[in-house]
Amino acid sequence: MRQLILDRNISLGEIIPVEGKQYHYLSRVLRLKPGTIIGVSGKDGISGQCLITEVNPVLQTLFLKCLSLKETDTALEITGKTVPINLFIWMVKSHKMEQIIRQATETGVKNIFPVIGDYTQKQDTQFKAERWSKIILEARQQSGSDIQTEIFPPESFIQAMKVCSTNYTDNYLSIFFYENNLDNGSLHSCLSSDIKGINIAIGPAGGFSPKEAENLQNSGFKPVHFNTNILRTETAVIYALGAVQTIISEKEKWKTR
Repeated sequence: MRQLILDRNISLGEIIPVEGKQYHYLSRVLRLKPGTIIGVSGKDGISGQCLITEVNPVLQTLFLKCLSLKETDTALEITGKTVPINLFIWMVKSHKMEQIIRQATETGVKNIFPVIGDYTQKQDTQFKAERWSKIILEARQQSGSDIQTEIFPPESFIQAMKVCSTNYTDNYLSIFFYENNLDNGSLHSCLSSDIKGINIAIGPAGGFSPKEAENLQNSGFKPVHFNTNILRTETAVIYALGAVQTIISEKEKWKTR
């Protein structure tokens, strides 16, 4: 279900006026009418089901009534089985970076950490906070994701690994998708244990430098190789996220041999 993201909290039974760009989005783009029920997510991570009670073109305002509430911001809302995912993505050209941010948000990634790596071009290292935040907002509304995806300023490889080791190591699985087959086991075997979250690292065009691959392993990341065609970075992201989430969500249906 599509949802509306509000920059305010919501409470049960209240009437919520929707104006400006959000009014245009609901009434003109989606063409929603009174009697329609939509999802709404508040600033505090609480979401709910709201009924459109009135669309007033004179006031350019749409009115919602909150019918129910639930706590969100957990990846378990997607499939009931998956876990929070942090994406450490080596920076690429601007339009490709935007595509990656959109796709990562749609698939329910919790945190996106852009990384300035050895093969990153200088012109590709800008932090476009406003633009990227807008893309995340649009992607959440379009996909209905309850995950409050957050993107952080670009960091060097060393700083990114410090962020990871400081905040996301306790019962977290860390993997990086590598173009070289190091014969370190399958993705299924990596995901077979009980984990609290996953850190995924994906490199730029040209892949990780040998030094980065070595340092990733020294930082606790396990290399995973897909026996497939050569993938663009933006393709590799959606391919990897889809594989990880599918395996985890179907975990009870398969057994590691």
